[in-house]
Amino acid sequence: MSLVDESARTIVDSDWVADRSKRADPVKLTEEFHRSVPVLAFLDWKVLDTQRGYAKTVLPLNVNGSNQHIAHQAAVMMIAADYTGGIALGTILNGVPLVGIHAQETDYGAYLWGARADTKWIKPSTDDLICTARISSDRHPLIAKRFFQGRRVLETVRIEMHNGQDLVAEANFTYWVQDTYALRRNAFDEAKIHALFEHRTKASARLIAGLRALEQDRPAEDRLFEDTLASKIAERHGRLLAERFCLIAPQLQPMVAARTKHLDDTLENFHKGSSCQVINIGSGFDVRFNRVALPAGSKIFNLDLPHMLRRRSELMVALRLDQSNSFTVPVDLNEHDISEVLFDHADFDPDQATLVIWEGGSMYFTPEQCTIILESISRILRNTRSRFWMDYVRPEVVSGYSDFEAVTKFVDAMRSLGEPFIHGIDGIDEFFNQAGLKLISDDPSGTYQTNEDQVYQLYRFTTSRLSVQ
Repeated sequence: MSLVDESARTIVDSDWVADRSKRADPVKLTEEFHRSVPVLAFLDWKVLDTQRGYAKTVLPLNVNGSNQHIAHQAAVMMIAADYTGGIALGTILNGVPLVGIHAQETDYGAYLWGARADTKWIKPSTDDLICTARISSDRHPLIAKRFFQGRRVLETVRIEMHNGQDLVAEANFTYWVQDTYALRRNAFDEAKIHALFEHRTKASARLIAGLRALEQDRPAEDRLFEDTLASKIAERHGRLLAERFCLIAPQLQPMVAARTKHLDDTLENFHKGSSCQVINIGSGFDVRFNRVALPAGSKIFNLDLPHMLRRRSELMVALRLDQSNSFTVPVDLNEHDISEVLFDHADFDPDQATLVIWEGGSMYFTPEQCTIILESISRILRNTRSRFWMDYVRPEVVSGYSDFEAVTKFVDAMRSLGEPFIHGIDGIDEFFNQAGLKLISDDPSGTYQTNEDQVYQLYRFTTSRLSVQ
């Protein structure tokens, strides 16, 4: 105990009963794992008990989890052991949701990942497999202190697997754990960026490409736009993500299709045949400017994290798309002032007519962060023709308390993935006014839909201009 201050012990021991009820209740935890990891539901794996630094699970003997030749027992037993050890470690992080399992209400959570496994197989499992993992109480404060200091935790957990009293297998699983804020600490340094953070951001971009690709599955006469490259950009991963999310929230794909159409139309109406500048904040893997050609002399500034811009450029080259009028501008919205970055860019002209696009971003930043970003954008809109396009969600979407079950399921899914919506706007006029912007239009995502489903009122598209011109 001499190596650990008392604050870490307090973090570990405080209010375990409440923490267990919220994060580690066996029934709730089983449901969360079954939803997030469908193979566990298929195997009928369950959490039986949790205590601080302890987990007990069962992998039932059934036709899905075993067979007469013992051909795949090793695989399913490894899965059961892996999640048992992970749960035991997760219980030590008081009040912190595990990304991919728990629903995050903010963007702070814990990434827990297997680094290494050493398993000793003793005999075939011929009964329900009981997995237990226990972490010595002396380790709890050390683990908690390191985690809450924002440092990476590397911990080896022993898991035992029994049939009744018979030891069937034993394993040592090594996990690393780190909080989401620390994980993105090197987001602007490609040499140091964490592989999981890089994967997460690319997966989000592929998801959106996958949703655009699904629009191409509709009959040609019903499509809101043509994007022949979306499937190539999304790849199998992005398309699978899109299909999974659409099972949860069927309105998601029509909403993204409407967003794409609305923004394409806004861009065409903006330039009206005259050269202009477009600032694409969080550009991701969109190829809008392959669909909507800009007049000669126009310039496109794609703003995103360095690794996203690099991957975007690689895709453009692979797809043989013209990038002669495009500029990549590395930026981290959590760290940089957009206006300062652009004013320092030799090719940006602050006096030229400029359309600033912030697509799919406002809901991931706090109101205070959004205001700072919008104030920065307002400094770019010097030309009286300059405009700003932004989408947003209503507060009911963020809270999950709407009249629509699909919205609640979608919000829960985003929270479990570690990408919770944290900002919904009520009173968009006033919100823009505070940042020096004047609202021009505020359209529901159902603008292009033929049905009257009121859920489309909760997700909206806006255009605005500088308040004083």
